[in-house]
Amino acid sequence: MIATVLGAALLLSVGAWFLGGLAPRLGGALLMLAGLAMAVGYGRLVGLAAILLGFGLWLAGHRPYAPRHGATKSAVADRLLNSPRRQL
Repeated sequence: MIATVLGAALLLSVGAWFLGGLAPRLGGALLMLAGLAMAVGYGRLVGLAAILLGFGLWLAGHRPYAPRHGATKSAVADRLLNSPRRQL
């Protein structure tokens, strides 16, 4: 029983590592497109919230990808995630 649980945890961890960057990026892009369709097609303000949430999800999906490959997949994400911090 313990071996099964450890095997499942290992399998889920490896799957999350390999799909950890792809799933949020793809899901975020789809959510942004759906939000754009809601905002433009139906005039709903909730579409703006979906666009912002999708952008955050898309941006968060670049975080697990960057350490393995040395850079993000997008110039926009690279610029936002690796910009120098400003001090007040």
